[in-house]
Amino acid sequence: MTSKYLYPSLDMIQWKLNQEYVCHDRPLWPRMVYALVMMVGSLCYSQALAQKQVFLAPHPDKLFYADSLHKAAKITGDRSTLAEAYYMYGKVYIGMGDLVSAMSWYLKSLKIQEELQDWAKVGRLYNRIAEVEARKGNDERSLYYIRKGIEMAKKAKSPFYLALVQGLLAQYLSEDGKAKLFANTTHKQRLDSAIYYTKENIKIGHSLHDSVLVITGEFNLARFQYQLDSNRVDFLKACHRAYKANKRLNNLSGLLFTTCALTYQYLEMGQYDQVGVWLAELQNLYNSSPANDYHIRIELNSLATLYYSKTGKWKQAYLHAVDLHQIQINQYIEDRNLALTKQSFYYEAEQDKVQLQAQARELDLQKQMMVILGVVASFITIMGVVFYRLYKKNQKLGQQNEYLLKEQSHRLMNELQSITSFLSLNAEKSSDSDSMSILQDSLLRIESVGLLHRKLYGSKSMGKVDVNDFLIELIDHVLIVFGKHEVQLDADMADMMIDSQLALSLGLIVNELATNSCKYAFVEEGDHRITIAIKSVTEGIQTELVLQYSDNGPGGGESSKVGFGTRLISMETTQLGGTYRISTEKGFRFTLKIPFNKKSISDPVVSV
Repeated sequence: MTSKYLYPSLDMIQWKLNQEYVCHDRPLWPRMVYALVMMVGSLCYSQALAQKQVFLAPHPDKLFYADSLHKAAKITGDRSTLAEAYYMYGKVYIGMGDLVSAMSWYLKSLKIQEELQDWAKVGRLYNRIAEVEARKGNDERSLYYIRKGIEMAKKAKSPFYLALVQGLLAQYLSEDGKAKLFANTTHKQRLDSAIYYTKENIKIGHSLHDSVLVITGEFNLARFQYQLDSNRVDFLKACHRAYKANKRLNNLSGLLFTTCALTYQYLEMGQYDQVGVWLAELQNLYNSSPANDYHIRIELNSLATLYYSKTGKWKQAYLHAVDLHQIQINQYIEDRNLALTKQSFYYEAEQDKVQLQAQARELDLQKQMMVILGVVASFITIMGVVFYRLYKKNQKLGQQNEYLLKEQSHRLMNELQSITSFLSLNAEKSSDSDSMSILQDSLLRIESVGLLHRKLYGSKSMGKVDVNDFLIELIDHVLIVFGKHEVQLDADMADMMIDSQLALSLGLIVNELATNSCKYAFVEEGDHRITIAIKSVTEGIQTELVLQYSDNGPGGGESSKVGFGTRLISMETTQLGGTYRISTEKGFRFTLKIPFNKKSISDPVVSV
């Protein structure tokens, strides 16, 4: 998560400090203070790199209320109360900055509320989920949930929740960065629509006698009008009115928002005395909050960094910039850990899917035994009635299981797509080549898992995929990602079906090999070629499955070093009980041998 304010970079602030304090003609004590500040900043930076993501403390009142609702729901068995508890847990995690956990709780609550058909609360949840998606950078999904929220709020005839969702839609319409979501519209047309929805919200606030809703609407109306006419004087007056109104109502969230706006406006005007006053007020409001808010912390540090850098107070600017930098590093760590955790989760989910199919077959067998017992124990007429009822029940269970399998597969694909989009967005935003490389490698590994899932779901053979189609499509995708369209792929693979566990291991290995070729073998232009072959080889009484991969590059590459890719290949080979050999003479050659397992490999399924 980054701020919308353009604050100076950490490197530039450090350079300024060097210019100001490291000069040898300075007295000793300023240089010592500078050294202490730099040491503290470096310590925070190194700890952020070494530790896992550390979220802010939860809001104590909200957490206590959520726990109370959860305990009450467990005692009474009331599903509506349980859904409300899940919703409150989501709000707690939003304040902490843990978007993944917040989304998980919101989805749990949404599932129950949809079953209860409480459309007002369903609309409220769509609004919250849209906010999470927006903070994750998924603008299209966020807009989808906004429109669903408006639909549910109108269905429930709930003006309050309608105002909440319309407010979020107005915000989207006012942002130039989201113009692509509203095709064939001008900037003025989008702002006019934002103003329309805001005026509707003000009317709703008056009708409900909701002062906070009215104040928020009037402030947003002034903000959108300022974007149209650039009349800063009127906008500043509106900001001061909103600040006083929120102060009178003791509305902390409104005070924080309006104070941020006032601070930024005075920064734009160059009135740094006023900036100092309002920045101090923002700091006091933030400190008086029962719990830190992740996003307000980002805004506060962004404004402080900008203010102190413009006024030449580079030490203070550096400290705030270090805090911002630590937040960014923590976000990268969270993204990386999430990607690795999700890979394991989806593999386990695929195994659960196969187990569910086995349970369905076992259930079918049990029902058949019941039919046989009915034939032995009953008259022919009674037996026919019992058989018919059992058949209908079994048919219904089969339909339910089929629906559950489809729903599970659909959710898995959605989650894989969300992770892929999230990693792609972070890779595009990252300015560090190492971070981009790590994110791109993680993205390719996740996409190989997604490809395997699509092949399994589309296969007519239970839990097996065609190894030929799977590996060729996987290598083609890696070549497209790296822009190696000229590379010729020669495949000589036997027609065989392999199970999901073997396919996952082979897919991860081939993904690493193809990535290695693109990075290190095909750097210069030329006649590049990749060759892959899979066959079964019998030596004596032992039959082995042999995978051979090669490229015509100069040889070497990451496979000659012990990198993460090499360790991944070694780990997957050990899990399969096989061996591998690498040669870098006259190009790169890789040979994998694993024991032939008839349960994992079978002849192809021919469909007519």
